[in-house]
Amino acid sequence: MRECGHLLLASGLLSCRSMIAQTKTKLGGLLAGAAALLLCPLARAETSLTLDHAVSRALARAPELSAARAGRDTATHKVQKARSAYLPRARLGASYLAWWPKNELPIDLSSLPLPVLPEIGDIDDVHHVRAGLEVGIRALDFSRGPRVDAARQTVKAADAQIREARAGLAFRVRATFLAALFSRDMQALGAESLRIARAHEKRARMRAEVGTGSQVALAQARVRVAKLEAQHRKAESELLRYRRQLASLLGLPERELGKLEGDLEALARPSGSAGITGEHPALQRIHATREAARLSARSRSRTFLPSVDLFGKAEVEYPHVMKTEWGPRFQGGVNLTWDLYDGGLRGGQVREAESRSRQLRALSRATEENLRRELVDLAARRRTADAELASARSVLEQTQLYVKVARAAVTAGTGTDLDVHQAELGLDQARINVRKALLDLALVSAETLKVQGSVFGRSAPARGGASPLPSARSLDGKKGSQT
Repeated sequence: MRECGHLLLASGLLSCRSMIAQTKTKLGGLLAGAAALLLCPLARAETSLTLDHAVSRALARAPELSAARAGRDTATHKVQKARSAYLPRARLGASYLAWWPKNELPIDLSSLPLPVLPEIGDIDDVHHVRAGLEVGIRALDFSRGPRVDAARQTVKAADAQIREARAGLAFRVRATFLAALFSRDMQALGAESLRIARAHEKRARMRAEVGTGSQVALAQARVRVAKLEAQHRKAESELLRYRRQLASLLGLPERELGKLEGDLEALARPSGSAGITGEHPALQRIHATREAARLSARSRSRTFLPSVDLFGKAEVEYPHVMKTEWGPRFQGGVNLTWDLYDGGLRGGQVREAESRSRQLRALSRATEENLRRELVDLAARRRTADAELASARSVLEQTQLYVKVARAAVTAGTGTDLDVHQAELGLDQARINVRKALLDLALVSAETLKVQGSVFGRSAPARGGASPLPSARSLDGKKGSQT
């Protein structure tokens, strides 16, 4: 009886433990569900980053653009300084002077036959004080017009330099973004291929264990898995590298960069105009700088002509008109200045500015020719990349068919595992070649925008309309299918 009681007590304790364990499990499930519900809004709020958004953010915070805009402000202040030549000048002044002996009248009044002698006080004092306002304006100056126009051209050159810097920065962002998308696609392709290769390795191992397969086929499957794992790790490392570079361009920590949205095939489409126009920022910058040099030469040459200044002055003084008292004094006049000879300085400055203008004219032609040559080279690269893309897709389609035939031959007993292994390796490389060709096309489009001096092209992807991360099946192209 005692033993039966012990058995009943032990069974009761075990049942209590099981009930407690079930209760903990249910509570854990409820807590996990609540945590998931709380974290779902955060997951939905995960930010995404498109190419246009990345370019816009980089342009908004780039230090080099801030420096270029500061240079533009400097040029604007130079215009204001040059235009001040048309405005009058006003100056307040005061002076004090002491001297000895004082001025006196050298006349003996007692010798004059006058019934009443006039009283003449002091006509001078030791202390002399003056204070007044002087206003002047340059009425005639033949050099100030070209000088103001030259300063305005420097503002135009600064504006063109800003646009040129924007285009260069946009290209750097685009190239980094496209490289990150390529690494992302390589990572997706590698993950999908690695999943299939591991399944093949598992089947080869099972066949080898039961005696229906060979050790050679197992070794080949393991070799493919090892290669794909190495490629997958490399793609992850490259993606992290380009994400960090992109975050640096945008002024963000890498963890706040968000998910990259976009498709290489959509970004590979041509964008922008067809050629180089006079609106190119580099050409506009050189043209404005050349005009500034030409106008500067004209301004310096006109300094040979005389200049005329009008001035007026009102002041109070002590002593005043030979009396030791305060009194007003007014002056006005014209000042003519004519620099007849300056030792050859004027001529040297004119010839220097003219030589600078000729140099910039030749530089403008050379820059335009270089830009056109770059466009010709980019057009050739696009044709080559188009041909490589078509060839890669054709090879991908044929390789997929080759894999199917090789596997069917092995099943029928007329093929070997080596044929299947070679076909699968060729399929992996064909998928990579398709993505490389798309990357080349996208980089050509980005570089074309840079050469044309543009920031956003005509066919740039719409903001907020990015497609989700494509699967390995869609990465093979419209014609390809996953085997």
